[in-house]
Amino acid sequence: MKIQNLGSTVQYDNPTWNGCGFVEEKPNELWVRLPKTLKNIALEEIKNGNSPISILENKERNIVLLSFENGPLIKRRESKAIRVHTSHQYGNYCYDGTKATFEDTESGCFLSFEDPEYDEAVF
Repeated sequence: MKIQNLGSTVQYDNPTWNGCGFVEEKPNELWVRLPKTLKNIALEEIKNGNSPISILENKERNIVLLSFENGPLIKRRESKAIRVHTSHQYGNYCYDGTKATFEDTESGCFLSFEDPEYDEAVF
């Protein structure tokens, strides 16, 4: 597992998923902090073959973001509890190469889904 210290954000790349959390202590502590709404979506994604590739903590905003390799594999509609972002706006973690982010409206935590078809060289 690679750890990236990005100032107020610490990102843990390629943590080991064990079926109900992460093997490594800090990524698992962050997993436990994710709200139930996002955990349920994450578990469905994993069950359908999507792989978590990183988890980060933004200490300034006191939020956790779990990133997936693909997806989202399961289509979701925005609801009162989940805001779906498909383009970048300040603070929504939907950057180039990100297909979508799902934001828990109560906690401000996120799931992020990479776009496997994104080609950084084109831009």
